[in-house]
Amino acid sequence: CYTSSSWVLTLAPSPHGLLSPGTADLACVVHGVSNPVQISWSFSGDLQEHGLMHSLKAKDGSFVFINHISVLVDTWTSGKIFTCDVKFNSSGKSVKKIARYIEAPASKCSHYIVPLAAGAGLLLLVVSLSLVRTLCPSMLGFQPRVSAPPASEEPQRNKKSEDPHRVQPHQ
Repeated sequence: CYTSSSWVLTLAPSPHGLLSPGTADLACVVHGVSNPVQISWSFSGDLQEHGLMHSLKAKDGSFVFINHISVLVDTWTSGKIFTCDVKFNSSGKSVKKIARYIEAPASKCSHYIVPLAAGAGLLLLVVSLSLVRTLCPSMLGFQPRVSAPPASEEPQRNKKSEDPHRVQPHQ
């Protein structure tokens, strides 16, 4: 039964998500129904196809149905409109959702990728070297810096007679 909490969604690969050279995978997801549904696919109005149906039962007792189809990449990228048609058996209601291949826009920043990668690599190298220099100075032949002792906060007085290590001139 289709209720206000039910929804239908199509899932399709993005232009950059076509990992397999041969096929594209599409899915139609129906969520929040209490009875089985009928799911079919059409491509630009023709060629009805039924995909593989999977169902899951949610904690609240409702069902999630997933219908999966695989089509040739050439068919997916041809510009056809893929329609998932869901028929709810008990209510007679029908919901249609479409999926269509949309060509990836030419990236305006693609010519920045190589300089950005080189800059990131250089930055990583500089940070790594400075960490090694700080944590393991002997590894690269650096000598650790010896810092000067902190200056005394007491005001300096004339200590000619008070300094036991100072040699007094004989008179």
